Amino acid sequence: MELNQSYSTQGHSLETRGDYLSNVVSDADYIYCQKIMRAASKNYSFASRFFPSDKLRHIEALYALMRIGDDRVDVSHTGFSSALEAIEDWEQSYWHTFSSGNSPHPVLRAYLNTAKTFDIPAEIMAPYFQAMKDDLLVNRFPTFSDLLSYMDGSALPVGKAMTHILGVRDPFTIQQALHHADSLSVAMQLSNFWRDIGYDWKINRVYIPQEDL
Repeated sequence: MELNQSYSTQGHSLETRGDYLSNVVSDADYIYCQKIMRAASKNYSFASRFFPSDKLRHIEALYALMRIGDDRVDVSHTGFSSALEAIEDWEQSYWHTFSSGNSPHPVLRAYLNTAKTFDIPAEIMAPYFQAMKDDLLVNRFPTFSDLLSYMDGSALPVGKAMTHILGVRDPFTIQQALHHADSLSVAMQLSNFWRDIGYDWKINRVYIPQEDL
C-alpha cells in the first residue's frame, strides 16, 4: 500500500470522517504521523493493523506526538542547544497548539484534531512532558514506588489517550475504564523495561528498582 493512498483508499479521508478540525488538519498530516510510526517501530506498525480502521490514524497521531518527544530526549536534539531545550520546545509547541487551535507542525495539527474528535483533555500529556524532562536528570529509581511515580508520566498518558480513542461499550464510561487503562499501561511499560535492560544500560539508565537489585 502506498503511503499517499493509505487513507483515501480505505475511506478515512477527512471529508468522509468529518473530523473536528477539517479546516486545519489534512490527510497529509496524518500520513506524516503514519510515516513516523512505520520508520520508528516495526512492532507497533504491525500491531496497529489490528485496530479498527477508523481509529488507526488517530493512534498513529498519538504515537507520533510521543515519539518526537522521546527522540528529542534520547536520540537527537539537532537544532537546539540541549535535549532539555528540545523537549521544552516540543512541550511549549503542544500547549500553544491547544490554546491557538493550530500549529505549523503536522503532528501537532493531527493530534489536536484527534484530541478534539475524541474529547482527550490536553492536560493528559502534562505528566508525559515532565517524565521526558526527568529522563535527563534521573537514571536510577531507589524503590518500585519511585518507578511507579515515573510511569505516571511515561506510561499512563498513553493508556488514557488510547481509552478515549478506542472508546468503551455501554453501560461503561470512559472514567470507569481509565483505572484499568492505567494498570495495563504499567504492565506494558514494565515489559518494555525488562526487554530493554541492555539498551538502557548503554545509555546509563536502570529501570529495575535499586531495592530489587
